[in-house]
Amino acid sequence: MVLAACGSSPRGSVQTSVDASAADSGDVCPQVLPTSCPTQVPSYQSEIASLVQQRCLGCHGPGGAAYPARDFTSYAKVYAQRRNMLGMVYSCTMPPLGATPLAAQERRDLLTWFVCNAPDN
Repeated sequence: MVLAACGSSPRGSVQTSVDASAADSGDVCPQVLPTSCPTQVPSYQSEIASLVQQRCLGCHGPGGAAYPARDFTSYAKVYAQRRNMLGMVYSCTMPPLGATPLAAQERRDLLTWFVCNAPDN
């Protein structure tokens, strides 16, 4: 059932520092937010949009179980839901159990982009 793939159960345990190998394994949830915005904020156009397309639109795009209530098909729609998305990624409830976990760099890019007010860059 598609809906089961879009659940909200947390994955693994929580850690307070980033260990890329542990974060990539999917066994832990590194709950660390950037403390400031870097000079180079991840680009929506070249990094975040493709990440959302590859990792989110299966459920949050046309035909997905969370669509249209949680529609991530454009920058404006992602931006409007950025706070909720930040919370879900930060708490490791998205991607859901059963889906491929975010790689450490994907997670850092998304969290940094959200914390830096999700610019359309």
